[in-house]
Amino acid sequence: QYTYRIYGVNAENVESSSYATVSKYTKIESPTGGSFGTVTSTSIDVSATGTLSNLTSGTSGLYFENTTVSANSGWAQTNSWSNGSLSANTQYTYQATSRNGDSVANTAAAMGSKYTLADNPVSITASDGTYADKVSLSWTSVGSASGYKVYRDGIAGVGTEIYNGVGLAYDDTAASSSHTYYLYTKNNENALSSNYVTDTGSLMTVPATPTIGAASALSTTSIRWAFTDNASNEDGFKIHNAAHSTVASNATADLSYVDETGLSANTQYTRHAHTYNGAGDSSASANASKYTLSATPSVSADKTTSTWYNTTDVIFTNAASFGAAGVQYYRYVFNQNATHTFTDAETQWSAGTLTRTASANGSWYLHVKAFNGDDVANGTQTYGPFYYDGSAPTDPSGLGLTAASVSQINLSWTGSTDTGGSNLIGYKIERAPDNSGSPGTFAQIDTDTASPYTDIGRVANTKYWYR
Repeated sequence: QYTYRIYGVNAENVESSSYATVSKYTKIESPTGGSFGTVTSTSIDVSATGTLSNLTSGTSGLYFENTTVSANSGWAQTNSWSNGSLSANTQYTYQATSRNGDSVANTAAAMGSKYTLADNPVSITASDGTYADKVSLSWTSVGSASGYKVYRDGIAGVGTEIYNGVGLAYDDTAASSSHTYYLYTKNNENALSSNYVTDTGSLMTVPATPTIGAASALSTTSIRWAFTDNASNEDGFKIHNAAHSTVASNATADLSYVDETGLSANTQYTRHAHTYNGAGDSSASANASKYTLSATPSVSADKTTSTWYNTTDVIFTNAASFGAAGVQYYRYVFNQNATHTFTDAETQWSAGTLTRTASANGSWYLHVKAFNGDDVANGTQTYGPFYYDGSAPTDPSGLGLTAASVSQINLSWTGSTDTGGSNLIGYKIERAPDNSGSPGTFAQIDTDTASPYTDIGRVANTKYWYR
């Protein structure tokens, strides 16, 4: 602003006694453009560029205008305007007008255009131990966003940018362990949202090692391997042999045992357990050993059970064999009882044949109980009866002969008595020719089950001897 006064002057150069006073502002510079400060999804801060002298003098000022929505700042003596209540990711165009202290305005100057930011992201989800080869990311769609950026292990400018696109999911196959992921939205100028959301994800890790437990023999061909599950991320369990080959498995989590089948009877197996998932197998548990059940009793004898014998010994053979694939040992009793209750303190039979001797006439039985190498029984069996009769019957007596005809002699006698239990089955009848009043050589002519007996076909008036 400049102030002027005017005097009147005569020909003698004498000034008037009074003067007139007037003030005036020079014109103010026009803005040369504009700059944009803080931008959010709902506001843009603008200021004019160029020299603006004495902006606070008189009625000087700036007038900012958002020409897109016909909003303005009004005249103000500050070089900034925060234009609010805007829509996310929307382009707005601005101009600014300057005026001097006398309110003389210049022509409006263009300031340029600017997009608001997109709305902030809502959420991101990172898989945590789900996959062995990646961390899977997904996020919620934001309607105002033109795209998304994801950074690993740090905010924008610090972390590693791993995704820049318009999708709603991404697999981080370069993940190496556990990571924190930062998600931003983008506007049409690729500017990032003012805030971000995070989630932590990780690769699948090998599950914890199970604790081996006590195994149990289920049958002659199967063993149940028990363990304690110490993991929370396993897909299943494996049973390995000493060569670390899988012999049994179950693709189910949270188990306490796996059954192995296809084994041989009375055979000791040593195994260890693993948990597993997509990241691999756990380390091996301690070893456990167990025998399958023995074969069931199978014994043969050198005597049949339907025949009486006058010899005392019965020889038994283990048809199931001793050792692996058979029976470790039997406990046995040889007696005259048809049944037996085992106490497991009976005598063992673990090799070769077994010879048992009948010590009295009558029926004898072999009772056996089969065991495996862990002293676990698998069935009992009784063989018999085996009949022994070591006592001859009493002698027959009172043999009488009657000549019934010229060719027939009838015999009768008092019968014998059985004393050994095998029952009397009959008599042997022998005959001899006469030899000068004495019997010649006796020869058996027949057998009979009881008295009497008829000898026919004899020669008339001929003497015969009988016994």
